[in-house]
Amino acid sequence: RRNSRAVVPMISALGGLGRVQGELSDLTAGPQGVRLGVLSKNGLAQALKELGLSEDANEEEASVYAQKMVLTKKVHIFRHLSQDQTTKLVHSFVLQRYTKGDAVIKQGEVGTSFFVIAEGEVMVLIDGVRRRSLGKHAYFGERALLFDEPRTATVEVLSDGAELWSVEKLTFSHIVKGK
Repeated sequence: RRNSRAVVPMISALGGLGRVQGELSDLTAGPQGVRLGVLSKNGLAQALKELGLSEDANEEEASVYAQKMVLTKKVHIFRHLSQDQTTKLVHSFVLQRYTKGDAVIKQGEVGTSFFVIAEGEVMVLIDGVRRRSLGKHAYFGERALLFDEPRTATVEVLSDGAELWSVEKLTFSHIVKGK
Protein backbone atom coordinates (compact mmCIF):
# COMPACT_ATOMS: atom_id res chain seq x y z
CA ARG A 1 0.00 0.00 0.00
CA ARG A 2 1.40 3.38 -1.03
CA ASN A 3 1.61 6.43 1.18
CA SER A 4 -1.56 8.45 0.53
CA ARG A 5 0.15 11.55 1.89
CA ALA A 6 2.51 11.77 -1.10
CA VAL A 7 2.52 15.26 -2.52
CA VAL A 8 1.93 14.85 -6.24
CA PRO A 9 0.13 17.47 -8.33
CA MET A 10 -3.18 16.46 -9.88
CA ILE A 11 -4.31 17.72 -13.25
CA SER A 12 -7.95 18.58 -13.63
CA ALA A 13 -9.64 17.63 -16.89
CA LEU A 14 -12.20 20.38 -16.59
CA GLY A 15 -11.82 24.10 -16.17
CA GLY A 16 -8.11 24.34 -16.64
CA LEU A 17 -6.21 21.47 -18.12
CA GLY A 18 -2.66 21.55 -16.92
CA ARG A 19 -3.28 23.62 -13.83
CA VAL A 20 -2.50 22.17 -10.43
CA GLN A 21 -5.85 21.55 -8.76
CA GLY A 22 -4.79 19.96 -5.49
CA GLU A 23 -2.64 17.30 -3.91
CA LEU A 24 -3.04 13.57 -3.57
CA SER A 25 -3.11 14.13 0.17
CA ASP A 26 -6.43 15.96 -0.40
CA LEU A 27 -8.01 12.68 -1.58
CA THR A 28 -9.70 10.18 0.68
CA ALA A 29 -9.31 6.54 -0.29
CA GLY A 30 -11.89 3.90 0.50
CA PRO A 31 -11.13 0.48 2.03
CA GLN A 32 -10.07 -0.79 -1.41
CA GLY A 33 -7.67 2.10 -1.99
CA VAL A 34 -7.91 4.58 -4.84
CA ARG A 35 -7.11 4.66 -8.53
CA LEU A 36 -6.26 7.95 -10.14
CA GLY A 37 -5.97 8.58 -13.85
CA VAL A 38 -4.45 11.72 -15.31
CA LEU A 39 -4.86 12.85 -18.89
CA SER A 40 -2.53 15.56 -20.14
CA LYS A 41 -3.52 18.15 -22.74
CA ASN A 42 -1.29 16.37 -25.22
CA GLY A 43 -2.92 13.03 -24.42
CA LEU A 44 -6.39 14.54 -24.81
CA ALA A 45 -5.44 16.07 -28.16
CA GLN A 46 -4.17 12.67 -29.35
CA ALA A 47 -7.30 10.90 -28.12
CA LEU A 48 -9.54 13.42 -29.90
CA LYS A 49 -7.57 12.99 -33.13
CA GLU A 50 -7.93 9.22 -32.91
CA LEU A 51 -11.68 9.57 -32.38
CA GLY A 52 -11.89 11.93 -35.36
CA LEU A 53 -13.43 14.63 -33.21
CA SER A 54 -10.86 17.32 -33.83
CA GLU A 55 -8.69 17.34 -36.94
CA ASP A 56 -5.13 18.46 -36.27
CA ALA A 57 -6.06 19.52 -32.75
CA ASN A 58 -3.31 21.11 -30.72
CA GLU A 59 -3.30 21.08 -26.93
CA GLU A 60 -5.27 24.31 -26.55
CA GLU A 61 -7.90 23.29 -29.12
CA ALA A 62 -8.32 19.93 -27.39
CA SER A 63 -8.78 21.66 -24.04
CA VAL A 64 -11.38 24.09 -25.44
CA TYR A 65 -13.17 21.25 -27.24
CA ALA A 66 -13.38 19.22 -24.01
CA GLN A 67 -14.70 22.22 -22.07
CA LYS A 68 -17.35 22.90 -24.74
CA MET A 69 -18.39 19.24 -24.80
CA VAL A 70 -18.77 18.97 -21.02
CA LEU A 71 -20.64 22.25 -20.80
CA THR A 72 -22.93 21.37 -23.71
CA LYS A 73 -23.98 18.20 -21.92
CA LYS A 74 -25.02 20.31 -18.90
CA VAL A 75 -27.43 22.55 -20.87
CA HIS A 76 -30.94 21.15 -20.40
CA ILE A 77 -32.18 21.82 -23.94
CA PHE A 78 -29.24 19.84 -25.36
CA ARG A 79 -29.80 16.71 -23.25
CA HIS A 80 -31.89 15.01 -25.94
CA LEU A 81 -29.18 15.36 -28.60
CA SER A 82 -27.34 12.29 -29.85
CA GLN A 83 -23.55 12.08 -29.52
CA ASP A 84 -23.23 12.97 -33.23
CA GLN A 85 -25.51 16.00 -32.84
CA THR A 86 -23.64 17.13 -29.73
CA THR A 87 -20.32 16.86 -31.56
CA LYS A 88 -21.69 18.91 -34.47
CA LEU A 89 -23.06 21.51 -32.07
CA VAL A 90 -19.72 21.84 -30.27
CA HIS A 91 -17.96 22.31 -33.61
CA SER A 92 -20.50 24.96 -34.64
CA PHE A 93 -19.86 27.26 -31.66
CA VAL A 94 -18.34 30.56 -32.79
CA LEU A 95 -16.11 32.58 -30.46
CA GLN A 96 -17.22 36.20 -30.04
CA ARG A 97 -15.35 38.84 -28.05
CA TYR A 98 -16.94 41.78 -26.29
CA THR A 99 -15.65 44.67 -24.17
CA LYS A 100 -17.00 46.18 -20.97
CA GLY A 101 -20.42 47.76 -21.44
CA ASP A 102 -21.20 46.01 -24.74
CA ALA A 103 -24.79 44.78 -25.05
CA VAL A 104 -24.68 41.16 -26.19
CA ILE A 105 -28.46 40.94 -26.51
CA LYS A 106 -31.17 43.54 -26.00
CA GLN A 107 -34.56 43.13 -24.38
CA GLY A 108 -37.37 43.26 -26.96
CA GLU A 109 -35.31 42.13 -29.95
CA VAL A 110 -36.14 38.77 -31.52
CA GLY A 111 -33.45 36.32 -30.51
CA THR A 112 -31.52 34.23 -33.02
CA SER A 113 -28.46 33.17 -30.99
CA PHE A 114 -27.57 31.20 -27.88
CA PHE A 115 -24.46 32.07 -25.83
CA VAL A 116 -22.11 30.31 -23.41
CA ILE A 117 -19.65 32.40 -21.39
CA ALA A 118 -16.11 31.13 -21.98
CA GLU A 119 -14.42 33.99 -20.08
CA GLY A 120 -15.65 37.10 -18.32
CA GLU A 121 -18.82 38.21 -16.59
CA VAL A 122 -22.11 39.67 -17.83
CA MET A 123 -25.08 41.25 -16.12
CA VAL A 124 -28.73 40.55 -16.88
CA LEU A 125 -31.03 43.56 -16.92
CA ILE A 126 -34.82 43.43 -17.11
CA ASP A 127 -36.50 46.74 -17.82
CA GLY A 128 -33.17 48.44 -17.04
CA VAL A 129 -32.89 46.88 -13.57
CA ARG A 130 -29.95 44.58 -12.84
CA ARG A 131 -31.32 41.17 -11.87
CA ARG A 132 -28.19 38.98 -11.70
CA SER A 133 -24.73 38.42 -13.11
CA LEU A 134 -23.42 35.38 -14.92
CA GLY A 135 -19.87 34.13 -15.17
CA LYS A 136 -17.73 31.50 -16.86
CA HIS A 137 -19.67 28.47 -18.16
CA ALA A 138 -23.08 30.09 -17.63
CA TYR A 139 -25.36 30.36 -20.65
CA PHE A 140 -28.19 32.56 -21.87
CA GLY A 141 -30.42 33.01 -24.89
CA GLU A 142 -31.52 29.38 -25.05
CA ARG A 143 -35.13 30.34 -25.75
CA ALA A 144 -33.95 31.87 -29.04
CA LEU A 145 -33.16 28.36 -30.28
CA LEU A 146 -36.68 27.15 -29.59
CA PHE A 147 -39.06 30.06 -30.07
CA ASP A 148 -39.57 33.16 -32.20
CA GLU A 149 -40.15 35.62 -29.40
CA PRO A 150 -38.63 38.85 -28.15
CA ARG A 151 -35.71 38.68 -25.73
CA THR A 152 -36.89 38.97 -22.13
CA ALA A 153 -33.72 40.70 -20.91
CA THR A 154 -30.70 42.73 -21.93
CA VAL A 155 -27.29 41.18 -21.28
CA GLU A 156 -24.29 43.51 -20.98
CA VAL A 157 -20.62 42.78 -20.37
CA LEU A 158 -19.66 43.57 -16.78
CA SER A 159 -15.97 42.57 -16.82
CA ASP A 160 -13.25 44.33 -18.82
CA GLY A 161 -13.86 41.84 -21.59
CA ALA A 162 -15.80 38.67 -22.32
CA GLU A 163 -15.40 35.72 -24.65
CA LEU A 164 -18.63 33.98 -25.56
CA TRP A 165 -19.32 30.86 -27.61
CA SER A 166 -22.45 31.31 -29.71
CA VAL A 167 -24.60 29.25 -32.03
CA GLU A 168 -27.26 30.56 -34.39
CA LYS A 169 -30.82 29.21 -34.44
CA LEU A 170 -30.55 28.12 -38.08
CA THR A 171 -27.36 26.14 -37.40
CA PHE A 172 -28.93 24.53 -34.35
CA SER A 173 -32.04 23.61 -36.36
CA HIS A 174 -29.92 21.97 -39.07
CA ILE A 175 -28.07 19.92 -36.47
CA VAL A 176 -31.25 18.76 -34.71
CA LYS A 177 -33.15 18.03 -37.94
CA GLY A 178 -30.12 16.43 -39.58
CA LYS A 179 -30.11 18.70 -42.62
